[in-house]
Amino acid sequence: MGEDMGVLGGLRPPNTPIFLPHPGGSHRASRRKNLITVEIKKDGQAVGILTAAEKIFKTGSLGFFGMGKIQIDDKRYQIQVQSVEIGSKPKAEEEK
Repeated sequence: MGEDMGVLGGLRPPNTPIFLPHPGGSHRASRRKNLITVEIKKDGQAVGILTAAEKIFKTGSLGFFGMGKIQIDDKRYQIQVQSVEIGSKPKAEEEK
């Protein structure tokens, strides 16, 4: 089914628990506490779950991002999900 990509995002088989960062983990991972999950379905049946971690994009916008690999039937796919909060990008100095 899915290949776990770790704390910062990845695919898991359906009904697999979400793993939160361990307090002793890396500084970057320990800041990532908010996760969303996206269920991947084929013909109405769940084939995997993608975990997306909170992210501050290069533009300054806030949202979530996750990626992973999944096998559906006899083919493997690379999957990404990006969710950007509308209006979260900071205004430029001259626009304030």
